Amino acid sequence: MRRATRVAPLLVVLCALTSATSARAQSTGRTPEKITGYAGYQFGMTLEQAKVVDSQAKIVDCDYANDVSICIEKQASFFGETGRIRVLFSRTTKQVIQINVAFEHLQASEGACQRAVKTVVEALFARFDRPTKMADGGLQWYAPSGGAVSFSNLCLGPDTGVVIVSYQPSAGF
Repeated sequence: MRRATRVAPLLVVLCALTSATSARAQSTGRTPEKITGYAGYQFGMTLEQAKVVDSQAKIVDCDYANDVSICIEKQASFFGETGRIRVLFSRTTKQVIQINVAFEHLQASEGACQRAVKTVVEALFARFDRPTKMADGGLQWYAPSGGAVSFSNLCLGPDTGVVIVSYQPSAGF
């Protein structure tokens, strides 16, 4: 039942956006040739370079499962919603390897998580057009020369959950 609750609102938004953008998407693609970062942060930047992007962002320890040990983070407005950007640095190379924007609605009400899904998905469609891939609660856009944007709907219902947009470097196709 939870899975259906997560996916259903996303599917409704996707159907509406796909019909509204289908003619435009067929004639012009908006996904850039290469995705190199987000919000001024670029993949491969050092911590010193990234600190210059936003002097109000904080350096924090973050313990992700992979090769990440330090992050830069800041709460701000992204895609018209309040969220937290986390710029992840590799423990080994000390360079930016991923950029996540999380919209956390853990104690929210009145459809906050579902509203975030709609707002963020609409903004991503406006920027990148239709996704390259759609899967259970998620969307991915892949740039031809490398880089990807992923959307994850982790809402547990209309009110609570987390919505994540992730920017990653990747090989082109």
